[in-house]
Amino acid sequence: MSSELLVKISKNLDNTRKQLLKSSDTQIRGKEEKQYIRELSESWFKDCRPNLLKIVDSVFLSKLDVLFTSLLEKSTKNPSRQLVLDAIKNAKNELNILSTNPTVVTGITSDIQGLPDFSQIISDARVQGLLKDRWIECSICVRNNAPIASIVMIGGLLESILLAKINSYQDKSLIFKASSSPKDSAGKTKLLKDWSLYNMIEVGFELKWITISMRDFSMILRDYRNYIHPYKELSSDGSFSSKDLSLIWDFAKRIVLEIV
Repeated sequence: MSSELLVKISKNLDNTRKQLLKSSDTQIRGKEEKQYIRELSESWFKDCRPNLLKIVDSVFLSKLDVLFTSLLEKSTKNPSRQLVLDAIKNAKNELNILSTNPTVVTGITSDIQGLPDFSQIISDARVQGLLKDRWIECSICVRNNAPIASIVMIGGLLESILLAKINSYQDKSLIFKASSSPKDSAGKTKLLKDWSLYNMIEVGFELKWITISMRDFSMILRDYRNYIHPYKELSSDGSFSSKDLSLIWDFAKRIVLEIV
């Protein structure tokens, strides 16, 4: 995703520059040329930037933000053609710096490493995109040593994957008839919306979606999610190191890959 975004931004810059070089006028007065500049800037703020922020800290985008803001302002006036071309050139240079920055490249690589093919269990492209975003956000939380955020995000991802797996079955009778499916006081299987992560894990294990070691780890992860409540964390005397978080994330990724 990151490389595609960087290529898209670069092409937008090149295409706008080509359009502006077609005229020798020192100032940009035409509506069509201003439209090119405006669309270039809006593409950055509405499309490219929000997606890059999922994998790159905003500090790395600050100079590009300034340049595209400047271009957006210029699209409302009759700016100097050379000033606009210079701004485009500077944006191109900043983009090259961003794409070769070791910190950024390392972050992007780790965040998309092993990204599953969610289309195996989900046909809706929008849901596939959301799960990819969740995967990347989990990785960002772990990489930045944010323990509680990491556990909450990883638990949410696992629950979403298990639900997607269940929904991938047109005939869910096998799932609802599983001995581990949750029952109400009358002994009837509860509606899917009333299932907990624990219920999904147990059914997933029974139906051989996940191995016993992955089930046991999932239960540990489920308990860790309770740490979102401060007093629960205090009473448990638990703590997380960066190594613990990395191990938890590695196990969680293995579970997701087993299910998918």
